[in-house]
Amino acid sequence: MRINADIIDLVTFFPFSKNTCNTSNDIRTINQFKNNQWKSKIFYPNKLNNFYNCSLRLGAVPALPASDRKIHQNGTIEYFGSDIKTISELARRLNFFNNISFYPAWGEVFENGSGTLLAEALINGSVNIICGWNFLTSIKRTFLDFTQAYFFVPFVLVVPPGLKELFYF
Repeated sequence: MRINADIIDLVTFFPFSKNTCNTSNDIRTINQFKNNQWKSKIFYPNKLNNFYNCSLRLGAVPALPASDRKIHQNGTIEYFGSDIKTISELARRLNFFNNISFYPAWGEVFENGSGTLLAEALINGSVNIICGWNFLTSIKRTFLDFTQAYFFVPFVLVVPPGLKELFYF
């Protein structure tokens, strides 16, 4: 916010525009308070409805049926899986280009905020988003931002009689 005497400018940045991709350089005044009233009722413009064909770096691991790839003899790569389809549809609707990188495994997130493999790539910004069946843990929640889960796998633990003491209930 910029305040100048009786005028208050409400300022934000647009991470994706015709001239910028994934930066905070496109700074605009989106509203102004003058003469005891706001110029517009819109305080939160929709910044993410068009990514202007910018490239987003997607990280994935081979984890069927969520995501996988096939490298053909001619060098082309075919990506497939339920998460790949979901991300591809988002890219089509929001106008962004998928730049997909596959990692051998998810990796770990440590209490100091570091990580390995795909987790490290997400933490250090080598990828913007990840897809696949990644599991939420309390440590991951501390350092990574998760969207709402859209897929659940029921989990049943069958314990034979007399072996309950092997588990913490």
